[in-house]
Amino acid sequence: MMRWLGIVVVAVIGCGLVGCSAGGGQTFTVGPGEYAAAFEAAKRELHSAGFELDRVDARAGVVTSRVAASSGLATLWIQHDSTIGQSVEGILNHQVRRARVVFSPADRTDGVADDLRLEDSIEMVGRVEVEVLRVYRAGVRPAAASIQASGLEIEPGSDEPVALAPVAVDEELAARLARKMRQRLRGT
Repeated sequence: MMRWLGIVVVAVIGCGLVGCSAGGGQTFTVGPGEYAAAFEAAKRELHSAGFELDRVDARAGVVTSRVAASSGLATLWIQHDSTIGQSVEGILNHQVRRARVVFSPADRTDGVADDLRLEDSIEMVGRVEVEVLRVYRAGVRPAAASIQASGLEIEPGSDEPVALAPVAVDEELAARLARKMRQRLRGT
């Protein structure tokens, strides 16, 4: 009985995580006069997806988040993983994600103002990017004989024993966020 329950749980989780990137890619179109609403939709969607905002620059058209951690299947309430493979990888490796939304004119033409808030008469494009970073702890020395004998050595003068290294671009999560931003902007 417990075996069947486990199979059902894995199947339900798998169905919820597969196919999340359909429709529209990682960009969304912002019509003339909609920039302020689109920028607000991007901020709100990143926040509702569990990202804490880091840089909010409406003038330059950039919203970035701080890194957000999840542990794959161990943190099912954080919906950053789009596939079962990502969920398993999240358990095996300490990974974080950072999101970024960049707005730019749809037609790269001369004469665009430095302040995108002043551009009410042009169409823009919002592009969503999500970067996967692996967390490394500096000074960790795994012992050859036993993992229990491993130790942590922090170098003198080092305040931050953690390093982040980019390992992938999460196109599925970026597409899912872009789709939700598009829906939020359209009010659907």
